[in-house]
Amino acid sequence: MNEEFESGTGPFWPFSDDAGSGAAEGGALRITNRDPEFSIDSYADLETVADSVFVATELKITEPLQAQEGPALAISRWEAEEIDLEYQFMVDGETAFLFETTGPDPDDVRLL
Repeated sequence: MNEEFESGTGPFWPFSDDAGSGAAEGGALRITNRDPEFSIDSYADLETVADSVFVATELKITEPLQAQEGPALAISRWEAEEIDLEYQFMVDGETAFLFETTGPDPDDVRLL
């Protein structure tokens, strides 16, 4: 399956405010966060099952990061009001991590 957000099975709801925006651009979902103090959430309801997700992210860090400080991007799949699968890319200080959720407990993760 290849989801094109401008013409695909969608739906996707665009938004924009002082903190960030979400828009369909070139068939992809582009989320921009303009305020590092806040997180930006967005989603699309897909009518068909996806077996993979391609994510491209660009981080612009304008000042040195301290330990346990940095941006993160999470991709989640929801089933029956619960997170069924989640991947999280995170920058912590000077190190980047990619985690996969392996169970219901927040500590049930695998470092990829």
